[in-house]
Amino acid sequence: GVDIPLQITGTERLDQVLLSVSKRVSRPAQDAGLHVNSDGTVRVIPSQQGLEVDLPALREAVLATAAELDREVVVPLSVTAPTYTTSQARAWGIRHVVASYETRFSSGDRNRSHNLKLAADALNGTVLAPGETFSFNKRVGPRAQKLGYKEAPVVIGGELVPDVGGGVCQVSSTLYNAVILAGLKVNYRSSHSIPSTYVPLGQDAAVAYDYLDFRFTNSTTGYLYLKTTVKSNRLEVALLGPDPGPK
Repeated sequence: GVDIPLQITGTERLDQVLLSVSKRVSRPAQDAGLHVNSDGTVRVIPSQQGLEVDLPALREAVLATAAELDREVVVPLSVTAPTYTTSQARAWGIRHVVASYETRFSSGDRNRSHNLKLAADALNGTVLAPGETFSFNKRVGPRAQKLGYKEAPVVIGGELVPDVGGGVCQVSSTLYNAVILAGLKVNYRSSHSIPSTYVPLGQDAAVAYDYLDFRFTNSTTGYLYLKTTVKSNRLEVALLGPDPGPK
């Protein structure tokens, strides 16, 4: 005739299981994007809301339900909104490729290719309002090992030496050439101390976080969307906008 109360406590193993559940259920919000069709027209890729598991609430619910006969737990979720929605993307009125530029790289240099793709991914989807100034360093951020960048050749003092983030300057230089073709205002641009192999002489844009930047302004009257594509050994940077670019 003695009641022994059931005591249930969470362990590290429980936290591992809940984290695994969270990884399977959660999904990041997807911003609306733009896709260039084969005929040169531009279509909107719809945005998607994200889902995020409330881990502390889930842990509490599991422990509370464990003492019951009906051991069913509904995973508590919160909805996360995208930065750019489908309606916003349509409101930009973007219909044309204003300008694009392509450079090539050696896909055999894996570290350099990896860094290049990281920086290109960071640029992809950038939206610039009329009159807004773009900073490469602000958008891409530090080129550090803890952020995934690897060691590859960079130009320092007129020489190629290994350093973390080698290859990122090809992304800034490719962007620079697209900006020039679009007729946009360039605010700040530096060249390398030796000629670059991936663009013609004088058409490079050297960057180094956080003292050597490439900056330009959207000097058009409409929104601009920056789209990057890395395929095989090719890097393309395109600027999309409401109107065609200069001839």
